[in-house]
Amino acid sequence: MDTLIQFQGDDTTKLALLDFLYSYIDQEGLRRMYEGEDVSHIKDAKDLIDGAFTKLKQDYGVNQSNERTNINQAE
Repeated sequence: MDTLIQFQGDDTTKLALLDFLYSYIDQEGLRRMYEGEDVSHIKDAKDLIDGAFTKLKQDYGVNQSNERTNINQAE
């Protein structure tokens, strides 16, 4: 799980991955739309990705109260 903690702390990589995923979904959604396929699930995919990244932040993000405690102990 250390890898997920490291990933959560790396905003540049995290934003690059989100940008890639959203770009791919947008391109694939347009392709499918032009082919007459059902694309109503595209919004669900984006919502699931957002939810996964929110959970990642909750589970592996910096604990604000612990961070403040560590700062106070250092003083």
